[in-house]
Amino acid sequence: MQTSDQSIFCPTCGAANSQGTQICQYCQASLLPAAESAAIADSSPARERPAVIRLGPEAEEEPVDSRSLVPLWPGMVLRERYHILRILGRGGSGAVYEASDLHEGERRVAIKEIVAFHLEPRVAAETMAAFYSEASLLATLRHPSLPEVYEYFTEQDCCYLVMEFIQGETLEERLQRSQDGRLPLAEALEIAIQLCTVLEYLHSRPVPIIFRDLKPANIMLDSVAGRVCLIDFGIARRFKPGQSRDTLALGSPGYAAPEQYGRAQSTPQADIYGLGATLHQMLTGVDPSEAPLRFASLRSFDPSLPPELDELVARMVEISPQKRPASAAEVRRQLDLIRLQLPQDQRTSSRRPGQQPPPTRGKRRRQVAQLSTAAPSAAAASPAPTLPRRLLLFAGPFLLGTVVGLLGAHELGLPLISASARLQTPTVFARTPAANLLSLPRVSVRLALSYSGHQAPVRAVAFSSDGQYLASGDLAHVVHVWEPLSGELLLHYDDHRAAITSLAWLPGTSVLASSSEDGTVQVWDVAQQQRLLIYRGHRGAVRAVRGSAVGLFASGGVDGSVQVWEASTGTRRWLLLDGRHLPINALSWSPATTTLASADEGGNVLLWDTRSAALSARQSILDAVSGQPVALLALAWSPDGSQLAGAGADGQVVLISLQGSAFLGGQAVSSLPCTTLAWSPDSRLLLTGSGNQATIWLASMTAYSPLYTYEEQEGNVAAVDWALNGGLLASTGGNSVRVWSVSSSG
Repeated sequence: MQTSDQSIFCPTCGAANSQGTQICQYCQASLLPAAESAAIADSSPARERPAVIRLGPEAEEEPVDSRSLVPLWPGMVLRERYHILRILGRGGSGAVYEASDLHEGERRVAIKEIVAFHLEPRVAAETMAAFYSEASLLATLRHPSLPEVYEYFTEQDCCYLVMEFIQGETLEERLQRSQDGRLPLAEALEIAIQLCTVLEYLHSRPVPIIFRDLKPANIMLDSVAGRVCLIDFGIARRFKPGQSRDTLALGSPGYAAPEQYGRAQSTPQADIYGLGATLHQMLTGVDPSEAPLRFASLRSFDPSLPPELDELVARMVEISPQKRPASAAEVRRQLDLIRLQLPQDQRTSSRRPGQQPPPTRGKRRRQVAQLSTAAPSAAAASPAPTLPRRLLLFAGPFLLGTVVGLLGAHELGLPLISASARLQTPTVFARTPAANLLSLPRVSVRLALSYSGHQAPVRAVAFSSDGQYLASGDLAHVVHVWEPLSGELLLHYDDHRAAITSLAWLPGTSVLASSSEDGTVQVWDVAQQQRLLIYRGHRGAVRAVRGSAVGLFASGGVDGSVQVWEASTGTRRWLLLDGRHLPINALSWSPATTTLASADEGGNVLLWDTRSAALSARQSILDAVSGQPVALLALAWSPDGSQLAGAGADGQVVLISLQGSAFLGGQAVSSLPCTTLAWSPDSRLLLTGSGNQATIWLASMTAYSPLYTYEEQEGNVAAVDWALNGGLLASTGGNSVRVWSVSSSG
């Protein structure tokens, strides 16, 4: 293919660009090698110091436009309807997000974003025209292997396409996980046959639709329905009779047919070429982009493959479109025939497309130390047995109590690991001995008040240190401060421009800070009902803010920084950076206010010495089954300063003891993410939120047992707090905040 020697292919969109071009003319992504791009980035001027605005009585500054800082971030609400949950992928022209549709019972959706406000007018117009072409095209299609389109719209020079969310992985990810990058023959045939059926549908439209970008990255394997789906119709086009060649030369090197680069107009044979290249990769493990247009015989990799299949794939990747099979239907019929000729035990895959393989299970060894000073017994000389974590995940607290009884008086040991070490086996289950079950505290909880003043889901709550005020913040960037027993609204402000992420009081004062996805922290004096300042130190959304008893606020954001600043002036005292710049999810001050804990998206808990601004310890939290890092969504230091608790995205709660720098392990409390937690004032009980349930646990070094569980009826529990006087709890559920009266004995 002539184009391959004269063009540079964009790594983001796959478009062909002229030699010497540094920016893709189609998606504006960089075409420079990674090392060269990094060198240019390193040579850029240092970022300026954060701008902190002190507001006087006559000056009111508005927060900066967050579009200039970040795209959509988790926690934001788009169009007052779509709550962004996470970023699925990002390219040079935008991103794809997972979101929940608040108007449809929090239905999961995928949102494709095309950003145009940073482009020059001509390119922006072309970008938006291409978006509407894709959106209008998809909206007319109905097929099981195509995601359903719910709506599309433009907002502030950004285009959004809202589609069905497909749970699973791409074929590219599946190949990366497989041995040698290859799939079993039966599985590869099943995927290819399903792709043929959707290509038949597209090619048989009144005006045939040519996908033009069939490759593993654009093929989703639905782990729920077992179907294969085509995604990303960004360069799909309708066939135009009489046109000699495509208007734009677009495609992914190795998978795109030669005619897609200006030699001729794309026809259904272009998609057959892409399917052939993809099928070849599934069976050989060879990425066709490494040597475009060169496909070795399948049987040269695996002589056991059927000769008929080898011949068919060779025809599908012919340079000349006329030599390829006439239609996707013909390819499907031949693949079906090949599958029927296989031995009976090879005709079907043991795993349907998109289904995850069972995890590899091996023997795990861990060191167990005795917490008692007494000599260890013979029974304690070997590691105590553990219960399967998944059993606890799905059976819940009731099964946990039952198992505790069956275990009798046997206690599991707890591993003591240096907080500076990297944890390898984080999940450990501590049980209450059966003999002690009757001595567990008795907890009584009674609903005192249901507050329904918010018009959007509430995502943050916080009691003032004296219990006089309760603050709540929602996805519509509104903060309410109210009296927790009467529900009387004392202060209302909506000065933020995006969702509220966190609320924090300055201990012993009426000063409240609210962080937001708009990249700012606002500080208010509730008693005086006036805003004191806006802190703008972060580059991007601020996810957490916490106040200390020495007049400091700490804030953490998606820019990976933890910033400590003075509550009275907004002057930054410390900029704490780990070097990895992973987004910060949660913060918590130790009661002594000399140590600050932060949790990032990489599963790391970092302990900072605020006297020297030094990192004093790191703990990596891993899932016990998959071994993958587990992000903590919330942190809470116990009031006595002895333990730090973290809420895990995998449904576990972890405990870290600062007495001897010991990591106490994690307890699986739910099959859903544990999103929030709070300690009782006596540091004995832990309140957690997961799904629509809030649970009170007895949490210590020797016991970890559920004591009381209640359900929120209007939605998932996004935030909880426990008043320092110990008598009140607060939890969110949908648009409501409920206040509970709580007492315990024993």
